[in-house]
Amino acid sequence: MGQRVWAAAIAVVAAVAVCVPAAAGARTGPLVISYDVRGRGNVSPLEDLAATAAEVYADPRGWSLGGSIRFERVETGGAFTLWLASDDRMSTFGGACDRLWSCRNGRNVVINEDRWLGSTESYVEAGASLETYRQMVLNHETGHWLGFGHAGCPRAGAPAPVMQQQSMTLAGCAPNSWPLPSERATLAARRGVPIVQAGGTRPTTTTRSGRDIACRGEIPRVALRAWMRCF
Repeated sequence: MGQRVWAAAIAVVAAVAVCVPAAAGARTGPLVISYDVRGRGNVSPLEDLAATAAEVYADPRGWSLGGSIRFERVETGGAFTLWLASDDRMSTFGGACDRLWSCRNGRNVVINEDRWLGSTESYVEAGASLETYRQMVLNHETGHWLGFGHAGCPRAGAPAPVMQQQSMTLAGCAPNSWPLPSERATLAARRGVPIVQAGGTRPTTTTRSGRDIACRGEIPRVALRAWMRCF
């Protein structure tokens, strides 16, 4: 009789663990960051910028952290606005924006059309392609919006941090379009998301407390405590 009661109790616990949702507040899926794309005085196609940005933002080497963060384009009202602006309109964005370089001011991530079309002397002298430059400048200016300041070249010949001012000088570093592992790790810590390695499976939640594990049917070896019950 005692064994039958014990077996029934185990069955009830298992059923509750499988059927009740995970702990409230646990994020499922990637962290979504919305953005819109606009132009100011540009003569080149805005959709060229938009298409390249979509590829860069989705690339697992970049700020997507392999899939933990998803950048999603919207028509209006994004968390930030990506701009393509002619050099003579750059100063209208205020802050440090001027006609020579791309910039970020507030929620505006502004790509200078002259740089977009022709790269910079530092990249040309290094033999880096225009595609490489465009990837870098998008990651660099978006990195400012994500909260990063400027970085310096760590040593001669090393890949430049994406937050280095590579448009101005490589300072002995090699051209590099993508955030370094240390830069990606900083973003992951700030946003509370994991970095998904190549070929890995992205976790369905960003936190896995004991209660979360129990409520997803992965019964711990220890007995469920009252505060871990899935209600």
